[in-house]
Parts: sequence; C-alpha cells; structure tokens
Amino acid sequence: MSEAPDRLDLESELARLLAIETAQYEDFMLTRFAVRRQIARHAVDRARELYPEVPRSQWMAAAVQLRRAG
Repeated sequence: MSEAPDRLDLESELARLLAIETAQYEDFMLTRFAVRRQIARHAVDRARELYPEVPRSQWMAAAVQLRRAG
C-alpha cells in the first residue's frame, strides 16, 4: 500500500488534474461552439434558398439573436 501524499503533493496533483480537466473542457466548448456556428450557417444558407429576397446580413443577425436567446 502506498504512503499517503503530503499536503503539498495533494495540492500539486490537484492543480495538475484541474489543468487537464480545464483543457479538455475548453476543447469541448470550442468544438461545441464551432459545431453550433456551422449549424447556424447551414440554417442561414437554407433560409436564403427559401427566401432569396431577404439579405444574408438579416439572416445572420437573426441567427445571432437566436444564439443569444437560447
């Protein structure tokens, strides 16, 4: 059985594990953001096909508002 680590070891190990978890979470959030942005772009493209008279900038503004709302 291994000896219990002292307090400094626990703090440094926890700091190391927190850094790993934070990096993984940030990677996940960046990926999630990129996927959501891509989905929004596809939805805007589809909306432009259905309603070509509406400028793309208006669709993009609506997409931003929806993203902020939800």
